[in-house]
Amino acid sequence: MRTRIKNHRTKDYRTSKGYRTSGVLGAVGILIALLLGSACQGSLDSGKSVQGTVNYLENLELTDDAVLRVSLRDTSYADASAELIAEKTITNPGQVPIKFKIDYDPGALDPNNTYSISARIIETGDRLAFINDTAYDVITRGNPSRVNMLVVMATPPPDPTGQWNESNWQTWVEAEVPVLGAEMVEFHPEPILLVEHLQSTMDGCVRRGNQTFEVRGSDIFVSVTLQQPPPTPWAIPCDDEVITVEEIVRFGDSLVSGETYRVIANGVDTGTVTIP
Repeated sequence: MRTRIKNHRTKDYRTSKGYRTSGVLGAVGILIALLLGSACQGSLDSGKSVQGTVNYLENLELTDDAVLRVSLRDTSYADASAELIAEKTITNPGQVPIKFKIDYDPGALDPNNTYSISARIIETGDRLAFINDTAYDVITRGNPSRVNMLVVMATPPPDPTGQWNESNWQTWVEAEVPVLGAEMVEFHPEPILLVEHLQSTMDGCVRRGNQTFEVRGSDIFVSVTLQQPPPTPWAIPCDDEVITVEEIVRFGDSLVSGETYRVIANGVDTGTVTIP
């Protein structure tokens, strides 16, 4: 906000007591302008920072050597390097969520440009431990000045057992899901089985798996799987938040009409079904 004062000439009127009224009015006008300017400057000062938190989901504690670096950059142009506007370095930040505040110069920003916050956590030996893989736009174009950032693991911590290393710690594992029950819901044009199972709602915990079956005599063995993160010591606690999901298994023409089958899904006997 800027206060504009117009320069104009004022006649020198004198009262009966000889005081200059124009001088008094001019002084009052200047005082009001200064107060307005101070108020506007205060509003600019209050908006000169970006605040927020940095968090991750892994069940892992940071060491005393950890360093958090949060940067504010101009990311308007995809084909150009992002200009650094401001940066904040926090040594030994403690444990997540970590609070941060970056001060910046409003005069260095173009309201038509896009500005983003990025975060890195550096651990012992300059190991890049965590980094954000999501863009967090701030300040201009209606974006906020407060963000809660979620970073992902970039390099795992040293594993004294030697079981997990840079080549396998990100390799997802296919595992059968916990089955609660199953029900045959449709027979035309083919039999369809709904398998009810538990599935994590945690970010980074679930990827698409497979649905297979095998008919052995009067038994149908169904397998429903999902891709899950490897069971590393720092793995995300995926079982903390789960929901019930129904998976569809199609049988095509593999089942015989009039036959009664026992359905076993992921080792759970879910009952029998007769094919019409």
